[in-house]
Amino acid sequence: MKQVPDTQKVRIDPARNTLIRKGVPSITNPLDESALELALEIMFNNTPIASGIRFGKIESIDTNILTGRADGMVPLDVSVKRLLQAGKISRETADRFVSDKRFLSR
Repeated sequence: MKQVPDTQKVRIDPARNTLIRKGVPSITNPLDESALELALEIMFNNTPIASGIRFGKIESIDTNILTGRADGMVPLDVSVKRLLQAGKISRETADRFVSDKRFLSR
């Protein structure tokens, strides 16, 4: 979880064009909070994935997602491809998140 300056209270030094951090509280990155919330939801609602995370068997997560399609689980690569096809993200962004870039061209 990354700590970032509170953007509501940050100021810019006009001479240096940099953030003035003195006196600005750090907050948890809102994107990290969303990711944590999703991770906790998965762990509470999907026993096989929770076990994989808990016991460090990360390689089992992809298999559990594929077998969980009936429950609405979708692999990240599929979600990213859908976003790309819908024009909601760029190819450059999609490439950063898929495990195999060739999947996007199929």
